[in-house]
Amino acid sequence: PSTGAGPGLQGNGFNLTKVGPGFLSIASQRSLGANTPYWQMNLGDVLVSEGTLALAESVSLGNPAKNLTINAGAILQLYNLALTNPIVRNVIVTDARILSDGGSGATNVIGGSINLTGANNFHADQTAFILDAAISGPGSMNISGVDPGGVYLNGANFYAGDTVVTNGLLGGTGSITGNLIMLGGTNSPGSATGGVGTFTVNGSAALAGTTLMELNRSQSPNSDRLVVGGTLSFGGKLTVALATGATSPQAGDVYQLFNKGSGSAFSAISLPD
Repeated sequence: PSTGAGPGLQGNGFNLTKVGPGFLSIASQRSLGANTPYWQMNLGDVLVSEGTLALAESVSLGNPAKNLTINAGAILQLYNLALTNPIVRNVIVTDARILSDGGSGATNVIGGSINLTGANNFHADQTAFILDAAISGPGSMNISGVDPGGVYLNGANFYAGDTVVTNGLLGGTGSITGNLIMLGGTNSPGSATGGVGTFTVNGSAALAGTTLMELNRSQSPNSDRLVVGGTLSFGGKLTVALATGATSPQAGDVYQLFNKGSGSAFSAISLPD
């Protein structure tokens, strides 16, 4: 999406519906000034019925009690909205895609609740895509990405379907009710902004690709941790690394990376020096 000058579109509380197979971008440049850091559009309910709706940089939908709905086959693209400019809406996703774009180092955040129906894809293209609130519904989540992109689940999520990672990174400090199936990519519990953390899978977890666990002996807990309620199956590569700014492990340190063992093994294990 190209950057446009703001302020611009003002919804005055009316609804917005995106129709047709094409691409529509609503964008605002960063230089709005300290008194107006974001372009408040004051929109009512937003429906992406067809095609792609992109929200870029300093735009804000406003009205957090309203809905943001993405219909089957439609796409919502978030482009470098920034950590301090989350989408706060009731987000309803049905057999649809949400894309996080903006280039390496960019961040997009959804701070409102999300309801899933059907099979849905959350894709992070070189960005941190942070989902802070609870995700519910009967649907499932497929996670994909382009390195160093990652999807971070931080809420107590209770959607019924599986979480399947095909590539990219799954992180966060939240929990999921169903199963975690790693077909590839990286599983790395912890925060997108740094720091070790715990991710909980109340179902079973089948690991593949890379499992990345960071250590920081000055924090409590002192490492990333994956807690699994059901069966835990090791697979792929385990990489253990020092968190940014962490000191090297010392004699007598104990780091618990998993809450249980597995009947299977990692194909390779890499430890910090």
